[in-house]
Amino acid sequence: MANAKRISRKELLNEPDEFITMTGKVVNWCRDHEKELYTAGVIVALLVVIISGWTVFSARTESKASTMFSAAQAKYAGIMTTSSDVKQAAVAVNEDFKNVAQEYSGTDAGKLATLMVGQTAYDAGNYDEAIEWWNKSLKALSGDPIESSRALLGLGYAYEQTADYDKALEMYNKVLGVKMGLGKEEAALAVARIYEVKGDADKSVQAYEKFAADYPGSAYAQMVKEKLAASAS
Repeated sequence: MANAKRISRKELLNEPDEFITMTGKVVNWCRDHEKELYTAGVIVALLVVIISGWTVFSARTESKASTMFSAAQAKYAGIMTTSSDVKQAAVAVNEDFKNVAQEYSGTDAGKLATLMVGQTAYDAGNYDEAIEWWNKSLKALSGDPIESSRALLGLGYAYEQTADYDKALEMYNKVLGVKMGLGKEEAALAVARIYEVKGDADKSVQAYEKFAADYPGSAYAQMVKEKLAASAS
């Protein structure tokens, strides 16, 4: 086998340094494109200023919305401490929550306010308005399973009050399908109740039996047992 040609140290030193060569090319390129680089730098600087300004603006907006929301809650609580009239309290604060929801719709407080507009409308007996606002809540809070399930449960009750039992059933079943959501026990009981109201005895019994199996420690367990006993007699 032929011996590999050895390169002397002198020859290696005479070879151009690759890093130095590349650095030189970069420097030359930057010199040739100085105007373009300056423009890009200005754009980046402007973007930083805009983003920083927007962050400050958003924080201030969120703070204002939160203050308004807290004021509406305090007003609601204040009325309820002096009166047991839920409807009166709901009517008194409905517009307060609505103002937060409309003026600060993009904030967290504004999104939560849609839930309270729906709740106060429901408590005031304005079920169509409650349905309208809880549907807005579903869009505004679509990424929040807990708050979305609150809106769905509210919609179920509101549709039930308007005798739209099919829509009510749809909402309650959606509550049951929300992972990490709230109100599943109430929704499960409501499903059985809706079937009972609709006169579908078989599905009603099945739903009550499922409720009894899933929630044996429920405050409604005894009532459900009595209903199942009555249906069996």
